[in-house]
Amino acid sequence: MKSHSGCNSHSPDGVYLVLLQPVQSSDQIIQTTLNTLNLTAVENPQSDLLAYLQDKRLLLVVDNFEHVLEVLLLAHILSAAPNVKILVTSRNRCGCRRNGYVWSMA
Repeated sequence: MKSHSGCNSHSPDGVYLVLLQPVQSSDQIIQTTLNTLNLTAVENPQSDLLAYLQDKRLLLVVDNFEHVLEVLLLAHILSAAPNVKILVTSRNRCGCRRNGYVWSMA
């Protein structure tokens, strides 16, 4: 699901909702994110995702993160793509803090 493409000066490349509720393993996060972005991996799914995101200015809203808690992938995205912002919803603390704030609603 994509919404508000180009409507926000902070996310001119769009806002994407990555739904993790159906995801059963952390391996499926990358494929789910690729699908959300309407991308197909050619070589290595994680490398292809990071290469695509590296020059983008977009917001990824990752919903139901408590199913997988794959913090390392988020750290890789934030390192490879400094202009990508990630908003995570989770019922558990994710333990990821980088150039921003982490709020717990639990």
